[in-house]
Amino acid sequence: MNTSRKTYALILAGALLWCGSILLAPYLAASSSPLAAYVYQAFHPICHQLPERSFHLFGAKLAVCSRCASIYFAFLFGILLYPCVRTLSNIQTPHRNILVVALLPMLIDVGLDFVGVHASTFFTRTLGGTLFGIVVPFFVLPAAIEGVQQLVTQKQITIVEHQKGIFHA
Repeated sequence: MNTSRKTYALILAGALLWCGSILLAPYLAASSSPLAAYVYQAFHPICHQLPERSFHLFGAKLAVCSRCASIYFAFLFGILLYPCVRTLSNIQTPHRNILVVALLPMLIDVGLDFVGVHASTFFTRTLGGTLFGIVVPFFVLPAAIEGVQQLVTQKQITIVEHQKGIFHA
């Protein structure tokens, strides 16, 4: 398997594990498992976890709010979608304005809610998170693939230089 596919597989596995953990929390909570508290605590530093702003599953809130869950699950969907839209060997990222445009609805929603002009709703939080999350993989994957390729190439060059040094000493 080449480095592009390995990098893709690693990022996909990480996204699956992350999203699976988000879903694991309410399952454990519904099962009255003491492990639920540890899963919720692990996500607490990155999300406020307000119940009224969260999706619920099995009668318990997810480990993150609706906006965060939308970002993470849309990111996972974008990772799955990526090979259908682009080849893994294409390490060129889209124009960065696409990322800004995808981020704007979420920023506007947060900003207007913060200043009291518009109350952020469950729908606007979910929509903003989803739009941003689905676009991010198209920037992360090419950068990660290129970075890993450069590391592998550098490692191969270093090994060859080291081997030459041994024979030419």
